[in-house]
Amino acid sequence: MAPVSLDDLSRLLSDPKSLITDLTGHDQYLRDATEQKAVPAAIVLAKTEADVLAAVRFCREHRLPIVPRGAGTGLSGGCVPVEGGIVLSTEKIDH
Repeated sequence: MAPVSLDDLSRLLSDPKSLITDLTGHDQYLRDATEQKAVPAAIVLAKTEADVLAAVRFCREHRLPIVPRGAGTGLSGGCVPVEGGIVLSTEKIDH
């Protein structure tokens, strides 16, 4: 299986800058209140429902783990990313 190009995912989003691959300064997306930590391949800061659909379809097509998250204040590790997967943040969606 060929490596996945995240550039392809960025082109599917309403704002290509919504895909973050340089995780420097984005530690809050690597953990929740449990302080468990993992490093994803990227973070998608979805702004629209279409962004959510595009990210989910992309991950499904490429068999990438995807972890949705809102505020990240959970105490069960539910929004801790999967190593090498995608974090899908819905915090920027305002409706």
